[in-house]
Amino acid sequence: MFAFPRFDDAAISGRGRTTVDASQYRRLFADLPVAWIVHERGVIRDFNAAAGDLFAVDSPETRIGGRLLDYVHPESADSVRERLQVLHETGRPVRAVAERMLRADGRDLWVETIASLTAFDGRPAVQVLCWDITERVLERARLAHAAMHDGLTGLPNRVMLEQRWSALRTRRRPHGGSPAVLFCDLDGFKKINDDHGHAIGDATLRVVAERLTGALRSDDLLGRYGGDEFVVLLEGYTPELGQQLTDRFVDAVREPIRVANTVVHVGLSVGLAVLATDDEALETLLLRADQAMYDDKRGARRDRS
Repeated sequence: MFAFPRFDDAAISGRGRTTVDASQYRRLFADLPVAWIVHERGVIRDFNAAAGDLFAVDSPETRIGGRLLDYVHPESADSVRERLQVLHETGRPVRAVAERMLRADGRDLWVETIASLTAFDGRPAVQVLCWDITERVLERARLAHAAMHDGLTGLPNRVMLEQRWSALRTRRRPHGGSPAVLFCDLDGFKKINDDHGHAIGDATLRVVAERLTGALRSDDLLGRYGGDEFVVLLEGYTPELGQQLTDRFVDAVREPIRVANTVVHVGLSVGLAVLATDDEALETLLLRADQAMYDDKRGARRDRS
């Protein structure tokens, strides 16, 4: 359960305690463009108009006496408590860090905060200055996502597949089964691009990605490796599982695809390779899986002849 540290006079004596009273505080911070909040063990004692705007509070004076935790997102509750504990133990203002908060209208926002000890109307309290960094945090998240995901389908890209494989191949597997990869290649996709154009081709790839995702197990990872090639990283391989997933993927893709009033058909060829040694790179397995897929295709053509 969240509990604010207790601050007493000894905690702030000799540590830059401010001696101004509440009215002086309000004059100092009323027009400050940065949000200013004073709380006593989590109970709000005062805040300025900028804080009211930041947290979507129409009448700030009505929130005095309310709980600071009402504006702290659950994900940041532990961080807030730890920072207050450091403040209590050292008396030094804590550095600015990003924390996830909640507005009065229920929307999330990210802020940077600096907290320091003070005395408010002669009582020990904590003074907080904070400012909105939501756009910066969201932009950083967008860039991080773009670096790891395919722009067309939203699936993990080569970079993310490589990272996940590096972790997967060395992970201890208490229930047996080695990691494996499925290499999936669309059949007939070039004809779609040639006959209908790349816009229809791109839309087809997005539908295929959705269908393969729907046929995936929760423990496995599907990514787009490039062009019309998809890769599945399997947590633990057994022959039964490999065949089951292959059948599910082939069945999911072979259904007609309707995009922009056009119906197209594609098939799926799948090759599988199982990790042989813990240092085997993903590229090596994909070459083996690609060869297995080619051998299956060649065998299928020979059977039909």
